[in-house]
Amino acid sequence: MDRFIKIQTDILNWAESRGILDQGTALGQAIKTQEEAQELRDHVLMQSLGIDRFQDKKGEWQDVHEAIFDDIGDTLVTLIIQAEMQGFDIIDALESAYLIINERKGRMINGQFVKDAE
Repeated sequence: MDRFIKIQTDILNWAESRGILDQGTALGQAIKTQEEAQELRDHVLMQSLGIDRFQDKKGEWQDVHEAIFDDIGDTLVTLIIQAEMQGFDIIDALESAYLIINERKGRMINGQFVKDAE
């Protein structure tokens, strides 16, 4: 937990020093989150197709597994900043979501958990 709080603080300090917290917008940050999540989706799709390496926009070869690792981190960074912009603590939001999903019933369909209708 201490590691998470330390990196959360570092990320928020970074965002503040870049003007993201003062000049950025919640919508702009949500769009950034969507972009990062889309990259994650694309790289997971490559992985599911058996692709191990790909050429990025700069023409450099990247390892798909390493790209997924980076995508997860990038997405979390954008969510930490969004939570701050909204006045939420990211850990409180995560805990709240867990308390809801912990009680959820459902089943696996085509590799994805689908919750039962309530």
